[in-house]
This record gives sequence, C-alpha cells and structure tokens, in this order.
Amino acid sequence: RVVCQVFAWVGRDRMTIGEVCRRLTRAGERPRTGRTVWERSVVGGILPPPAYQGTAACGKTRQGPLRPRLRAPRGRPQPPRRATADYAVPAAEWLPLPVPALVDPTLFAAVQAQVQENRRHARQSRRGARYLLQGLVQCQQCG
Repeated sequence: RVVCQVFAWVGRDRMTIGEVCRRLTRAGERPRTGRTVWERSVVGGILPPPAYQGTAACGKTRQGPLRPRLRAPRGRPQPPRRATADYAVPAAEWLPLPVPALVDPTLFAAVQAQVQENRRHARQSRRGARYLLQGLVQCQQCG
C-alpha cells in the first residue's frame, strides 16, 4: 500500500522525495525500522528496483579485484583483508525473473523520468578529488 502510494505521488503528482517523506511522516506511516520519521534514502531506495513493475533481476553485481585507493584509510592497514570488491553489472546483463507486479509499467516509467528530473534540479555534491595533490601527499605520523 505504501509503495503504491509513493509511486503515485512521484509519478502522477511529480513530487520530490523530500515531499514524499514529509507526507508519509504526517500520515503516521512508519518505515520497516519502526522510526517515526521517513528518511530520503529509504524512499529513494524504493523507487529504482524494477521488481515493482513485475520483473526482478538476478546477477546485478559481480566480484572483482580491488581498485587502487586514492589514499590509505586512516586507522586501517594498507593491504585490506579482502582483496575483492563488488561491482555493478550493466542492466543488459541482468537475468530477469518474473514476479507479481505492484505498479503499472507506465507509472513506473513516469516515476523513473521524474526521479531523473529531480536529480537534474538537485544541488550537486562536491565528491572526489578537489585538490591537485589530494591523495598524493600524506602525513608520515598518522597517514
């Protein structure tokens, strides 16, 4: 019921994820964790999976070698315990599995378009290397 309501708000009413969180909180709905406030990451995690339109996917990640890091994590050993990492697989390589649909495929497509539109209008975060020598210089004492 909550998933269908979220899809209707985003797909038909063109709401942002923040507004959906506020409405769910005002309505007294609780997330699986039992908290009283909905977080944007929870609502944002509901929207992308194709399982709600009737097609689940298997094989979405694959393990591979660890990529070199920008710098050693503070307080951790340089060689990690696990020398592997999980990598996302392109959607074309996923194995589709039929499941019961909760949302109409046209509404699902409208929600994905609205999420892209909302993402385009959102403020950009400053992730990644921002300085010329970032990751190349480190302290000898603390790393």
